[in-house]
Amino acid sequence: MEKSLTWHFQRGTREFPSYYIDEFDLVAVRIHAEGAPTSDLEVDILEDGVSIFSDHAGMDPYPGTAVPFYKRTPETWAVLLKGENEELDADDFRKSDIGPGWVTLKVGSDGGASNVTVQLDLERVSEDGEVSE
Repeated sequence: MEKSLTWHFQRGTREFPSYYIDEFDLVAVRIHAEGAPTSDLEVDILEDGVSIFSDHAGMDPYPGTAVPFYKRTPETWAVLLKGENEELDADDFRKSDIGPGWVTLKVGSDGGASNVTVQLDLERVSEDGEVSE
């Protein structure tokens, strides 16, 4: 692990710093809450506005009809489950690398947790595409 981006927040926080980074390989996301959430805590990390996590969208029938059309409901959250204090290695990423670009945090629900830290661990990619030591 060569670089970590860290966000720390309290219950109700909705504005977070953005980081501009060069190209890195994604390693893991770690979530820790000093005060465990009373419902699931959901966070997303965005690269230039797009989630870094795999899209586990559900396909729902189009509302109010029997017509076979579907709407997509995005579910790209890393989740700290109700009553838990730590989630390590949330690593179901959409792709293996990130950047260059802006990286931001989005909170879907803070779940009532307190003193939350979200950490994105990265490894630098060398010029030839190999992970540098």
